[in-house]
Amino acid sequence: MTLVVLKKRSEFVKVAKVRNTVRRDTIWVQCLQNNFLSTDKFGVGFTASKKVGNAVCRNRSKRRMREIVRLFLSDILREFPEFKGNFVFIAVPTTRNCDYTALVHDFKNAVRRCIKRSTLTPNKD
Repeated sequence: MTLVVLKKRSEFVKVAKVRNTVRRDTIWVQCLQNNFLSTDKFGVGFTASKKVGNAVCRNRSKRRMREIVRLFLSDILREFPEFKGNFVFIAVPTTRNCDYTALVHDFKNAVRRCIKRSTLTPNKD
């Protein structure tokens, strides 16, 4: 499995248009199912608005999210072999200071729920 980082605004907007967002106390997750992607590539993007705090706080939040994606996303995706798509992880103000185990729990819960929602209602590109 290869993770490709989403960098262009248009890629983030495409994922947001689907309106498949799962909100948790410490993280928000958006996903877009795309059946035309190769099976070994998944797009991931990270964002933190100024509501999270200054640049130091936003960068800390994104670093925490990147590390959790690196450690846990592949395990979750193995549970859903039929899913192919992109994810956007959005930091909220509590992302930077929350307990790490709470962040991991919310991340896993949100990703699983987001994938289940997207596979129930297939995207019609």
